[in-house]
Amino acid sequence: MYNTTKFSGALGEKMVLTETRISTPVQISSQAKKTAPFPSDWKLWETEVSKLVARAWLDSDFCDSFIADPAGTLQEAGLVLEDFVEVQINQNPDAVPILRAGEGGTVVYELPLPPKPTTLTDEEISAWAEGRVDVAPASIVLTT
Repeated sequence: MYNTTKFSGALGEKMVLTETRISTPVQISSQAKKTAPFPSDWKLWETEVSKLVARAWLDSDFCDSFIADPAGTLQEAGLVLEDFVEVQINQNPDAVPILRAGEGGTVVYELPLPPKPTTLTDEEISAWAEGRVDVAPASIVLTT
């Protein structure tokens, strides 16, 4: 089972994904299917990740960095994962966030980075990515 802990410090606000009580990769997989991987803060986590996706649509250098080092990009955004979590980017148009068991007791967190929607303007995407609006356009929000 996984929990997020939100804390503030000198470097700003952080969210940390932590393992609470998992004994085998099979149990990880079955727990991931039964409950949301971030039960108390999943919506906030989803919101922050969707802003990173929006930024990636507008900034090719950021997109390349996000694809090359997704865990590092999440950490820079204040979304900190435990060392046993491997983050992968899935660029398929119909991808959804997935949490699954990896090899050697690791957990793979697969994040979608779909193509930029043609129904949104750069201004709409930018407003969301920069936090100038409180509600994301429907095409940006990542759902599980």
